[in-house]
Amino acid sequence: MMPRRAVPAASQTDYVATMQPDFAHTPVLLDEVLALAARRAPKRIVDCTVGGGGHAAALLQAHPQALYLGIDRDPAALGAAARHLAAFAPRVRLVHGEMGDLRQVLQDEDFGQPDFLLADFGVSSHQLDVAERGFSFRFDGPLDMRMDPTRGCDAATLIARMDVPSLAHVLRTLGDERFAGPVARAMVAQKPRTTFALAELVRGVIPKGLQKIDPATRTFQAQRVY
Repeated sequence: MMPRRAVPAASQTDYVATMQPDFAHTPVLLDEVLALAARRAPKRIVDCTVGGGGHAAALLQAHPQALYLGIDRDPAALGAAARHLAAFAPRVRLVHGEMGDLRQVLQDEDFGQPDFLLADFGVSSHQLDVAERGFSFRFDGPLDMRMDPTRGCDAATLIARMDVPSLAHVLRTLGDERFAGPVARAMVAQKPRTTFALAELVRGVIPKGLQKIDPATRTFQAQRVY
């Protein structure tokens, strides 16, 4: 269980004005989420993956009586959410934690029984677009890939500690990589430390012309999930 901390909402009065381009995006299934919420008229909303607060702002605006508890592993996302949700600050609680700790978070926050639960899994566009986070092979940066950069080992360290069979299993099961064995052997031998180094390594192993996508795609997918 990871340590948790409450994150205070910012004190501005207009959440729209505080939206920065890196986190100011409309969630893909926002309309569907709002339609589901409208059928329940929720009073206590729990969002297990608050991100930058896109779902939260729309839900809080649509349900002015609702309380909102948002959880996320990414401190940067929580900071953005605090700014974006400033207009709703009295009804908002933000917690640095994981979905797996939900029961304990509800108890610690004395939030009561939620009647609307939301989780939107996956890496956000912001996380992919920041080179320093190391999630994407589109930018050169440290091979990090941690949702929470404040804890645990980065991807480069994990790769350096793994043997070929273990790494091949990760690539095969989490990335559906046909060339898991050869790629794993190259990764163990070269121990890449940056996103570009890993991408070039994979491209050098997988025969050209066999895939329509970038050859590094499946390896990066597997490492992000792992």
